[in-house]
Amino acid sequence: MGFLPKKNLNLGIFMLFLAILTLGVGERGLAQETDYTAAGLAKLKNGNARGAVADFSLALQQKNTDPTTFLNLCVARTVLKEFAAAEENCTQALQLQPRYAEAYLNRGIIRSEQKNTEGAVADFNQAIALNPKLTAAYYNRALESTPQTNPQIILQDLGTVITLDPNFAAAYYLRGSLLARLGDRKGATGDLRRATQLFKQQGNTQALQQAQQRLNTVQ
Repeated sequence: MGFLPKKNLNLGIFMLFLAILTLGVGERGLAQETDYTAAGLAKLKNGNARGAVADFSLALQQKNTDPTTFLNLCVARTVLKEFAAAEENCTQALQLQPRYAEAYLNRGIIRSEQKNTEGAVADFNQAIALNPKLTAAYYNRALESTPQTNPQIILQDLGTVITLDPNFAAAYYLRGSLLARLGDRKGATGDLRRATQLFKQQGNTQALQQAQQRLNTVQ
């Protein structure tokens, strides 16, 4: 088979949204010159995505040429699963800043959620071309695998993720699961053990249980 069953892998979906929140609302490149933007960021980080949408929309009424505010709005709407509007906001960010790697990443994730695999992969490719150290772009590109995808390409992407971030637990889990499917029990066991260690350290109980169950089927 040689592919990762994303749609029935809860861990994969969880990490998709983690990637959005980390890269869309992180410290890097965000405009905070208005009270509305600052208020929207605070609400988004506190789980009030609807309130964040209202604040970011008000910020854009004051200044509609800031790509980071469009990206913030994209993130908030993605959390609300308003994917069509979120994709439009990411596209608006890219129209203002065509080399915005994080906007390509987030739009790719949105397209993935809308089952637009070709569009998602194109966006992840562009994000990587603009920022080869954008870990989540490699990870999400690996998640877009299909039955026709060469498993070695998936392994390469997951290996890059682990090289860039040795504590990326989900990448070990996914690579271990794929290695198990390919018959590499030794490699799979090593990766799945590392995944369980990291999930335990990170306090992710649900993912830890899933990884432990997968490890038990391989050993």
